[in-house]
Amino acid sequence: MTNTELESFDVVGIFTRTTNADEMAGAARLAEVWGRFVSQDLGSKIPCRVDNNLLGVYFDYESDANGAYSFILGARVAPGTIAPDGFKKISIPSQSYFKLSSAVGTIPKIVLEAWQTIWNMSDNSKIERVYSFDFEEYDHRAMNPQEAQFDLFISIKPPSQQF
Repeated sequence: MTNTELESFDVVGIFTRTTNADEMAGAARLAEVWGRFVSQDLGSKIPCRVDNNLLGVYFDYESDANGAYSFILGARVAPGTIAPDGFKKISIPSQSYFKLSSAVGTIPKIVLEAWQTIWNMSDNSKIERVYSFDFEEYDHRAMNPQEAQFDLFISIKPPSQQF
């Protein structure tokens, strides 16, 4: 677990809007996006990718972890890339993040565990979330969904503005 600063970047992917309550109640919009992305090999249709990583980005928060938010599953792209039909492009600004590397295990178990860690830390005021752009980054360590690991980046106040 570390604090880090990241420069701005663009992501192209497919989009949905949901809430954590809906996801826990079985709406499964996030699982639907993942299923469509994988089954239709949509990663190969994203132009000008800068790497092979996948990003699941949470943004446009209505309030906090209890409100609605938008989600895009896609990849980093070169500046100036135009999203193809059926895709959406977002720009993630430069900002401070709390970075958490997940445990090694099965997806979605490790995803839920990583988010539970973040929710607990937020509840205990160990990190000050700003609810702007949070994302999961899946690199070569996530190729085997039974023995995967990923990084979770949570947008936070810059260290100079915390507490």
